[in-house]
Amino acid sequence: MVFIIVNADPKADKFYYRELYPLLFKKEFVKEGDYLTTYAALHDLGIYANIEMIEYDFDQPFESIEEAVEFWKEYLGIVTEEHDAALKGFLSKKLVKRRGVLLAKFHKRSAVIWWRKDGR
Repeated sequence: MVFIIVNADPKADKFYYRELYPLLFKKEFVKEGDYLTTYAALHDLGIYANIEMIEYDFDQPFESIEEAVEFWKEYLGIVTEEHDAALKGFLSKKLVKRRGVLLAKFHKRSAVIWWRKDGR
């Protein structure tokens, strides 16, 4: 079997991108397609997949605010220190401290798209 897990919530803000793009890059974040785009592409390839919706909490832990800043820089493709102060200030307000670690808390709704390789 083949499984793909794709975002299914049009209001979801992956890693705060809707807020961070204007803050850091002075432009709006352009959202990628959702599960329907993936499903349609598979259908065009002759793959008639199944879809099941799931909801879950996704908490990304960090030992320090500096680790969180490096994580976001990696995901945003930032290689310089130009935005470090802005990221640190933003994340200091967003992350929750719990049991000695900082957490970025997200609630997600995703589509599990799956099919059998043999076509059944």
